[in-house]
Amino acid sequence: MRMISYLILSLLISPLFANEKIERYYELVDKVSNYYSSNWTLPYAVIGVKQKLEVNLCDVYLKTYWQDELLFRDIYDLSHSKPRLRKKSPYQTHELSFGTLSIMKRRTTLHFMEEQKRDQVHQDLKELYKICRDDDLKAALIDRKNEEYTPPLFDGRLPLGRAETRGEIQNRKNNNWFAPLKGPESFYQRVKHIQKAKKSISYQTLDFSGDPTGIKIGEELIKKREQGLQIRVMADGLSNLFPTSTKTILRNTKILYHNMMVSGIRVFGYSCKGRIIANEFRGIDLDKLLRRAHEKFIIFDAGTSNQAAIMGGINTHFKYFRAAAPGKDNWRDYDILVSGEIVDEINSAFNRNFKDRKIRYKNYKYDQSCLNPYDPIKEKAQYVQFRMEKSKPYLLPRREKDQIVDQQIRNRLKEILGDKSFESALNWTLSNRARFILARPEENENFITDAHIDLIRSARREIIIANQFFVPSEEIKTALRDAANRGVKIKIITNSNKVNTLGELMVIVGRYHYIDIVLSRHPWNHGRYDYDWNPKNVEIYEFVGRKSEDDEHKMGWYHTKMMTIDGVVTLIGSYNLDYSSQRNSESSMLIESREITNQFNEWFNEDIVHSERVDYQQLYEYREPPNGGYRFKLKFGLKIERFL
Repeated sequence: MRMISYLILSLLISPLFANEKIERYYELVDKVSNYYSSNWTLPYAVIGVKQKLEVNLCDVYLKTYWQDELLFRDIYDLSHSKPRLRKKSPYQTHELSFGTLSIMKRRTTLHFMEEQKRDQVHQDLKELYKICRDDDLKAALIDRKNEEYTPPLFDGRLPLGRAETRGEIQNRKNNNWFAPLKGPESFYQRVKHIQKAKKSISYQTLDFSGDPTGIKIGEELIKKREQGLQIRVMADGLSNLFPTSTKTILRNTKILYHNMMVSGIRVFGYSCKGRIIANEFRGIDLDKLLRRAHEKFIIFDAGTSNQAAIMGGINTHFKYFRAAAPGKDNWRDYDILVSGEIVDEINSAFNRNFKDRKIRYKNYKYDQSCLNPYDPIKEKAQYVQFRMEKSKPYLLPRREKDQIVDQQIRNRLKEILGDKSFESALNWTLSNRARFILARPEENENFITDAHIDLIRSARREIIIANQFFVPSEEIKTALRDAANRGVKIKIITNSNKVNTLGELMVIVGRYHYIDIVLSRHPWNHGRYDYDWNPKNVEIYEFVGRKSEDDEHKMGWYHTKMMTIDGVVTLIGSYNLDYSSQRNSESSMLIESREITNQFNEWFNEDIVHSERVDYQQLYEYREPPNGGYRFKLKFGLKIERFL
C-alpha cells in the first residue's frame, strides 16, 4: 500500500518539477541572452567584432557581428555539446566552447574580456545543458514552442519571414527597377556594366570558368582594377577544381584567377600556393564538402546613385550565355538586372560572404607571392612591374576540334557584344514591392525554402515552376499537392535524361515524385492505379532542347530556377528544388509585378515548345518501373535522395 502511495505521489509531483524546470529554462535563456545584448568589442582575427548569444529550444546561436552587420552564426545543440572552458586563447581573451567536436571543427568560441563573467555564463549554460539532456523536458519545450506558431504574414503578395538572412521588403514607389535577361543578354550587360563602372565591382558565382567568356570578363575586371576601382571576386573553390569542358579550360581557370590576383584583385576560391581544398574544410568538418557557395550576383558601383546588380542562376561559362555553335551545348537559364535601393541588400550579402572568408580562410600568408600589394594609381610603377613579372599566358587548346570550338565561341561573343539590340530591347520595369532573400542552411536558416512553401500555399489560380532539378522536399511536395487539390493550375518544366545525362539519377528520382502531385486526389482502388483518371490542372514537362526530333538546333541542360504565382509574383535566383540547395548558400529575388511575371511566363511558354509533356502512362512507369537498369537506378537513387 505504501509503494502505491509513493507511486501516486510521484506521478502528481513530477509534472510540478517539470514545470519548475521549464520555467527555470526560460529564466536561463533570458540571462544568457542579456549577457550579450551589450556591445563587446573583441580583438578577433585582427578586426574588432561583437558577439551575442541566442537560444532556440536547445540550440545555442552564437552570432558574430562586424560593424553591426551579422558576419556568421555558429549553432550548437545543448543536447550534445557540453559547454567547456578553454584555457588558452591567441586573442588574450577568456574563451568558452561547446563540446570537443566544435573545437575540432574550428567553430567559433565565445570570447570574454572578464574571466568572472565567462565563468558565470559557463555555469548558466551547463544548467541549460542538463535540462536539454532530459528527453521529456525537451519534448515539453518543443510542444510549448509549437503552440506559439503563427501562420506566415504577407506584404501584398510577398511573404514576411522572420529569418535574419532575409532582406527587407522594398515597397516604396519609384524605387527599384528590374529587367529580365536571357543568357546572351546577361553576358552583354555584364561586360557593359563592368566597362561603365566608376567605383567598385563585386563578383560572386559558383563557376568562374577560364573559357573565352570568363577570360573576357576577367580581362575587363583587370582593366578596371588598373583604373583604381575596388574589385573583389568570389568563386566556389571546390567546384572550379574539376574540368567543366576540357582540361585546357581547367588550366586556364587557374591562370585566370592567378592573373586577377597579380592585378590586385582578391579572389576567394583560389590560393597562390594551391591550398584551395584546405580552405574548403574547417577542421574535421567534412560536411563542408556538401555545402557549396551556390550564389550568383554581381554588384556595380555600390553605394552610388548609379548602383546596379545582376543576379540569377547563370554562372560564368560559355554554356550559360549560349555562346556555343548552334546545335551544341547551349544551356537555358535566366538572370535579372536590378537598380535602385534594393541593390544595397545584395551588396550587404556580398560583404558578409567576403568578410566571412576573410576571417575563416587561412591562406593570406601563402597568397603574398601573387597578390599585388601596390596601389595601381598611387604606386603605378611598382604595380605594373609586379603584374608584368607575375602574369601568365593563357593556354591554347591542343586538339584541332577544340580549337574550332574555341574560335566559334570567340566569334559568338563578338556577335553578342556587337548586338546593340540587347540595349534597346532592355525591358526595364518598376516594381513597388520586391525583396532580396537568402538561404544560410549552415546557420539553420533557409528563407528561400520557406518562401517557396508560403507562395505555393498562397496561390489562387496558377503556379509556374521552371527548375533544373525537381526532387522536392516533403513540405514543398505537400504544398503543391494541396494547391492541386484547390484547383490551382500547376505547370512544371524540368530536365529530361535526354539533355541531363550527367545528372540522370536526379531525373530518375525526380520522376518518382511526379505522380504525387499530378494524381493528388487519385481515386485509389484497392491500392491499384486508375488509368482512366485524368486530372486537367497539373502539367509536367521535361526539357529535351528541341522542338521536334527533326530540329537540328538542340540545346543542352535546362538550368533555370524560377517560379511565378498567379501572374503577379516572380521568384528567381540560384535555388534548385532539390536537397542540395537546402544545404547550399543561395540567393533569390522576390518581385511583385505583373509585367515582370508576364515576361518570365512568356519565356516559360517558349521553353515548353522545346519540351515533352509527361503523359499519365509514364507517371505510373516512373513510380513503378519494370525490372531492369532503370529500376535499379531508381532504388539506389531513393536511398541517397537526401544527398542529391
